[in-house]
This record gives sequence, C-alpha cells and structure tokens, in this order.
Amino acid sequence: MNKAVQLKWNLLTGLVIVGINLYWIWDNLYLLYQYHNTGILFLFMYPDWALISNSALGLVGFIIGILTAFDKLTIKKGISASVFLIVIRIVIKFISVN
Repeated sequence: MNKAVQLKWNLLTGLVIVGINLYWIWDNLYLLYQYHNTGILFLFMYPDWALISNSALGLVGFIIGILTAFDKLTIKKGISASVFLIVIRIVIKFISVN
C-alpha cells in the first residue's frame, strides 16, 4: 500500500478512536456531574469509582487514538487496544451494577 494512503488510513482510524473515547469520557463525567451537582433524582446510579475509572480508561483510549493517528501505532494494534479497553469498560459497568 502507498505510504500516503497508509497515512490517511492511520489518520482516519485514529480520529475515529479519538472521537469514540472523547464521547465516552464526556458521558461518564457528565453523569458524575449530574449525580452530585443537580437536583435530579435518579432511579439508578453508577458508583463514582466506575465513572472515574471509565473516564481514565477513556483518556488512555484517547492517547491510543492520537498515537494511531500520527503513525506511532499500527492500525491493527490501535484498534485491538481500543476494543480491549471498550470490553474492560463494559465489564466495569456490569460489575458496578451487581
């Protein structure tokens, strides 16, 4: 594959990974904010440790996306690490529910 085409694929893949992780960080921190600083009564709440750990994993995923975008990680390694982090996040959410 051409080096320019490979760089475009790395950039596109990295930006998608960054976007997913930024959304995940925003979602967890927004829930944490709503739990503590609004008058909304929630029927179900995730524990703070689950929200903070998911946000920290989102930050790690953001760094992985940046490394993938700038060709420091291959696409395969970047996607594999991101999928692994997403699985860990889902497991944390399920553990915190039980």
